[in-house]
Amino acid sequence: MTGWALLKHSFGMVERNFGAAVRISVVLMILMMVVSFLLSSWVVANAQVLVSFGAAGAVAFQLVIGLISMVITAWIAVAWHRYVLMNEAPRGWIPTFHGSNIINYVIWALVLTVTYVLFLAPVGVIAFGWLFPEISQPGGTPDAGPGQVALIAIVFLICFLAAIVVLARFSPVLVSRALGQRLGLSEAWKATQGSSKAIIGLFFWSFLIGFVVMFCLSFILALLGGVAGLIMLPFMIIAQWFLSIVSISVVTTIYGHYVEGRELSLQ
Repeated sequence: MTGWALLKHSFGMVERNFGAAVRISVVLMILMMVVSFLLSSWVVANAQVLVSFGAAGAVAFQLVIGLISMVITAWIAVAWHRYVLMNEAPRGWIPTFHGSNIINYVIWALVLTVTYVLFLAPVGVIAFGWLFPEISQPGGTPDAGPGQVALIAIVFLICFLAAIVVLARFSPVLVSRALGQRLGLSEAWKATQGSSKAIIGLFFWSFLIGFVVMFCLSFILALLGGVAGLIMLPFMIIAQWFLSIVSISVVTTIYGHYVEGRELSLQ
């Protein structure tokens, strides 16, 4: 199994179920943007109130926005996982709110995010201390040669890819919560045994396609400029929406293929 096969199946999943993808996600994504806009507008209109709370107020505001975004994103992801893997078709334009499943999904998403950060943070600290040892000395200044920078960049890239593999192999835990199951980390790791190479390939192709799409749209937007550039804005939003749904589909594909043993459709 290759990374391209996993990605192609995920693209096909969205293409074959485009109508359902729209009904499951569009209204909730609009809701998320509206809520973020209203909260941001409130901050602008009540800046003095927020300033009076100091840094704690700013942090709390960001946490509120982040939590709302995570819940709505989890709502979409849970609905999509259940539609694809359990044939739970959406009723209307707002998917069913499976409260406990969504809460568990958010909790485990936070656990995996913290795991990712803790995995890379020590590497970053060690790299910084190795590249800039003079900073810890009084009056010292950073002095890193190109060889050091290149070496640490390679090490960081390797660690970054390792973290991506770990997250992807643990991702079935998220999908299982969406389905109302309780797959453990060790079970997810065992089920995805032998998938590391495919996951790295999947990340490469996903990054490449996403970068090319957004770069081309941003370039056209900058080229047109002014009012004409606004014409491209809806296309950028649609592209971001599509890539987001494909990302959720990738996680769905990993679970369906490696945990449930489903065959991939490569047509």
